[in-house]
This record gives sequence, C-alpha cells and structure tokens, in this order.
Amino acid sequence: MDGYTDEPAALGVPPYIAPLPRYIAGAAADAGASFAGYVTIDQLRGWAGRREDGAMRRERREARRAARGGRGRRGGAPRRHETGPGPGRLMPPRGRWDVVVLVAGAVVPGNYLRGRPASGRELAEVATNAEGATTVLAGAAARWGWTSGAPAGEDVRRAFDHVATADGDAFVHDLVAGDRAPRHRLRTAVEWARWPVLGASVVARHPDFPRPLIAEVETYRGCVRHAFGGCSFCTTVRDAAPRFRTPRAVAREVRALAAAGVVAFRLGGQSCIYSYRAKGVGKEEAPTPDVAAVRELLEGVRAAAPGLEVLHVDNANPAVIAEHPREAEEVTRLLVRHCTSGNVVALGLESADGAVREANRLNATPEQALAAIRLIGRIGGERGPTGLPWLLPGINLLAGLHGETEETFERDMEFLRQVLAEGLVVRRTNIRQVAPVCGAFDTRRHHGEFRAFKERAREEFDRPMLMRLVPYGTVLRRVWTELHDGGTTFGRQVGSYPLLVGVPTKLELGRAVDVAVVSWGPRSVTGVPYPLDLDTTPMSVLAAVPGIGRKRAARIVLGRPVRDVAHLRELLDEPAAADALAPLVRP
Repeated sequence: MDGYTDEPAALGVPPYIAPLPRYIAGAAADAGASFAGYVTIDQLRGWAGRREDGAMRRERREARRAARGGRGRRGGAPRRHETGPGPGRLMPPRGRWDVVVLVAGAVVPGNYLRGRPASGRELAEVATNAEGATTVLAGAAARWGWTSGAPAGEDVRRAFDHVATADGDAFVHDLVAGDRAPRHRLRTAVEWARWPVLGASVVARHPDFPRPLIAEVETYRGCVRHAFGGCSFCTTVRDAAPRFRTPRAVAREVRALAAAGVVAFRLGGQSCIYSYRAKGVGKEEAPTPDVAAVRELLEGVRAAAPGLEVLHVDNANPAVIAEHPREAEEVTRLLVRHCTSGNVVALGLESADGAVREANRLNATPEQALAAIRLIGRIGGERGPTGLPWLLPGINLLAGLHGETEETFERDMEFLRQVLAEGLVVRRTNIRQVAPVCGAFDTRRHHGEFRAFKERAREEFDRPMLMRLVPYGTVLRRVWTELHDGGTTFGRQVGSYPLLVGVPTKLELGRAVDVAVVSWGPRSVTGVPYPLDLDTTPMSVLAAVPGIGRKRAARIVLGRPVRDVAHLRELLDEPAAADALAPLVRP
C-alpha cells in the first residue's frame, strides 16, 4: 500500500510513483512471492463502504491462481479477506495476503493538488484491519517518524508487526524468503540493479497510469557532502556515504518501466545531478562533475525509452556549478539536449544569511547560487515545445534553522531582489520551514517574521517572475486537467514542479489541453483554452481575459458568429480589448 513519500530527494505523491513501492514488489518476487499487488491510500479511501468492482475481483482471482502455483504460505495465522469496512473503518488492501507493506513518510510535506499522504492514524488503521497478514511499515515514516503536528510515531509503530528502519525492500525480501527475524539492512548493489526491474510492472495498477504518471528513478543515494557532515537538517546526508548506480542499471530500470507503459520519467533521488559519479567525492565538498558519466546516464535513458514524453531531473548543488563552471556548462548542455522542456533543477541555497549558513553547514553562498542561476539560464533559457524553457533553476529557502534572526529574512529578500534586478529567470521558489526530523529546530521563534517574508516574496518576487517566465499569450502545451473547484478547472503539465494553471470553466478531467496564459497569481496562472473559438467559448472564459470582462464577453456572445477580427472590433468598444483577444483566437 502506497501511502506516498515526499523526501528531499524523492517524490512519491501523485502524479509521481516513488521507487520504493516498485523495489518492494521486485524484492518480494525475487524472494519467491507468487503475486504482489499495489494500491494507493487514496484508493483505499475511495473503496471504503463501496462494493468491490469487477476489476478488483479479477485481481483477487489472479492472486489466488498465482498462490496455488506458488511456494505457499510460510507459517503464521490463517489469512482472512475483509469483504468490506466496518463502521468508520478504512478499507484494508483487498485480497488474501501473506504480507501487507505500507510505504509512507512525507518528511518535507507540501501542498498537493491531488493525493494526500497517509496519516499515522490511517496507517495504524489499515495495519490493524489487515487481519491474518504480517504487516510491515516502510519508507521515511519507518526510518524517521513524523514531523511536528503529526501523531506520535511510537503509537503508530505499535500497530505493525515490523518496522523496517533501513531499506524496506531488503527487509521484505528477507521476510518473504523465510527469515523470521530479518535484519534492518541496506540493499546491495546487485539487488538495487535487480529489484527495480522485477517490480516495474506494478506501475500499471497506479490510478494515474499511464498518464499523467511520472516514475521517479534514482541515480544515487546519499549526499556528496557526507564526509563533511552536510546540512544540519537533511536526512539524505545521514543515509550513508554516496552510492552511485551505474548508467546501465538505471537504463535497465527505465527500459522495464517503458515496457510496462510509463512515458514520463524523473531522474530523482539525488542531492545533485551535476555530482553524479563526480570526481573527488569524499575529498572535496564541491566535487568535479564527471561529464562523461552524465552523458552515458542520459544517453542510456533515452535509448532505453525512445518513446518517452517527459524526462526531467531534480536537485543541484549551486556550489558544484559555481566552482566548476566549465564542467557544469557541459552537463547543463547535456540536460538541455537529452531532457524535455520545462525541466527544473532545484538549487539548495536554503539561506542567504552567512551566519545561518555557517551554523548549519549549508551548501552554498548567495554568490555561488547567483552564478549557478546565470549559467543555467544562459544555456537552458530558450523556450521549448511545451511552452516553457528547456531548463531553469529553482531556489530552495528554509526557515527555522540554527542562527536565524529577524535580519535573516531581509537577507533572503535582498537575494531575491538581485535575481529580479539582473533579469534572471527562476521557475520555482520553495519557501518552507525546516522539518525537525534530524534534530531540534526552533521554528516558532520567528514564525511571524517567516510568514510575513513568505507573503512578501510571493507578491514581490514570485508574481513578477511568473510574468517574466510566461508572458501574456504564452501557450502551454498539453496541460493535464486534474481537478474541478467550483467553475474552475485546475491542471498541470506532466513534469517536475509543474506550473499550476486555472481555466475558468469546467473542462473534462483526465485529458491534455493547450492553454494560453492571460493572468498571473503568486503561485499559479490563469489560462484559456488555445486556440479560442469565439463562437463556442463560454462567456466565463472570455471574461477572464484582461480588458474583456463580463460586459464585453456578453457582447461577443450576443454577436456570434464572429466573422473576423474586424467584426470583433465592431462588437467591442475599445480596439485594445480586441487586440487582447486576437492572439488567443483560432488562426
């Protein structure tokens, strides 16, 4: 059961599917399991109180047939299938299972358009209701517990037979293979190459399959700054010394996922894509990028999935880019050449305050971050087929760190102002408070100042940046419609850190539409379907165009059919209003 993970170097909330559930399915198969099912927490919520549908009955029959030809149950209480939830109960995973594994842990929770990570209460409820099965808690919730404001970790853990505090896939493998007291261990390099391939097929059971599903694919674990302590707040650096997957292993996983039907991929799970198999890891805090290794990685992925529609990456260390500009430029060109447009590399600045940087051993200085933003924008700033640039940086800022003062937020604001003043383009600014997972942080001391800074940054930086990124009339291709809120349809392009688009009418959900941007908020844009057909477009959509409004939209509707732009000018009382509509209409 996928309760969704959201970690510094791995996303797993829809439309993403994280690596760990796939690894667990592969590990179980490698240990001799006859069948591995997959279900999300949202599906369990939706199933509660509903009748079992035909598809699930077929899956149960498939599971029973596989079980009859498999290795059989390895002891324990008899299995029992729950035919329906009792009053107020969350539906447990359907079928008759030997082992039920719950993967969860939003270490860096955000605001999600769809999907909601499992709460501790829900995890405990499913574990309790999975009668007759051995239950295992895996993922960040097992390794790190919960952040403040969530249920007490120990209360949840007691509901499970096992809590896998290392790699959940390795634990499940040993459990299924017959070890009554599995060790809490890390997967080996051989297992890391084998299990992602064996477990790839479970993606077909994800509700977002095949679109807009994005498969997160790991390139390495750990942080290249591990030997030097790394950032004070980060779980990634505490994982272990960096362990890199080979380009061949990554390509084999991508090939298996593509064969299963996946068309969108993100190379995540790394603290810095520029540091993949870098030179000097463990000897230098900012190791030298290995351009040949990154080239082999990206070329291998493209060859493994020649029909892919999306290939994006994740994090980058600004210090690595700034300290090795020649190699970083070559890696950036490789990312532009092999990945799809709309790609984002999130830069971990965290704070522009020097005192905070020293107290928390942060990645980079503001000067290094600016150098990285300039380099990435110079090479990746050209607009691609999706309507967005090929590659842009993002900025991560973190509040509540050691050494923070009221002046810290002014330092951060000064940094953002400089980015604007230089005419640079940033796709995304992630401003949040530190999660007290790896230690105690006083997030309440300057909470008021943090909230004021965040509001100020949204209005003074994010909104002007969005206007610079997607000017009026910019056409965003293949926006996937996901949610209705009143009379508005919200959607996003499939990709990494996608831009939220609101369309002021109800569109059919679950399909791709082209949208032209007409206005901007701090964190989203308003768009209209492109091209506009003035004879069929709802009045609410016409009214959303700046300079049109409801009265002029009504004139257009009453004057239909609109013959041409000259006729449009006749219907409207100002030429400027017709000029605003003209770029949006059908050519």
